[in-house]
This record gives sequence, C-alpha cells and structure tokens, in this order.
Amino acid sequence: MIGIVSPSVASAPEGGNPLFDNKLVWMNSADAAFYLRRTPNALRIAVHRGELRARKWRARLYFKKIDLDLMVETSP
Repeated sequence: MIGIVSPSVASAPEGGNPLFDNKLVWMNSADAAFYLRRTPNALRIAVHRGELRARKWRARLYFKKIDLDLMVETSP
C-alpha cells in the first residue's frame, strides 16, 4: 500500500492531523469524508453521479487528495 495512509495508522507530526499533511496522496472513503466534512455515503453518491473520481482496489474506494481539492474549488 504505497502512498495510502490512514490517520489511525500514521503518526501525526507535532500533534497535527495527518489528513492535512501535504505528503498524503491517497485517502480511503472514511478519510476523504472526514477531509471534506461529508459522510462516506455522500462520497459514494458523488462517485455514482460522476462528480468525483475514485479508484477501486479490493472492493474499497480510494481518492486522490488533488481530486478532492479540485472538487471543493470548483463547487458552486
């Protein structure tokens, strides 16, 4: 699992949150939902509607942080 980091596994530098560290590239559904302040189901709906791109690996959805940031920047 290169590049996939979960906040429960990663140690946060200086007490910070690893989700907001710029080194994080991939997020699972729970981490991405926390990052966007949405529910994991809201992310699945966005993927189904084509509003957000996700990659599936072993029956789990993973999101690139840059795609999440782009979604926030282009939302009305």
